[in-house]
Amino acid sequence: MWAGSGRLSGPPSSPAPIDARHQFAVAKTQLLIRFPFYGMLLLGLEEKWDEPNTSGMQTIGVDARTIYAYSEFLSGLTLEQTVVVAMHEALHLGLLHLTRRG
Repeated sequence: MWAGSGRLSGPPSSPAPIDARHQFAVAKTQLLIRFPFYGMLLLGLEEKWDEPNTSGMQTIGVDARTIYAYSEFLSGLTLEQTVVVAMHEALHLGLLHLTRRG
């Protein structure tokens, strides 16, 4: 359940461990329900898990078509933190950061 502040109420993580892909799917669903602007920005992106990318990062990142995610990074986050990370990545798209590079 979401509290009025936009934060999850109750424990920050699920009582039963879930894998990173499932947690990210839940986070995207939470964005669509509670913060639809952010959720819609992520909807059409292909997901690539644990694959090399052009920046060499091993956390999470986006380009115009793909979201690159690393299970090891996301599995260390709570659901609330995963929601915030997903919002952050959505803002890269929403604020047209990719078109302003170089």
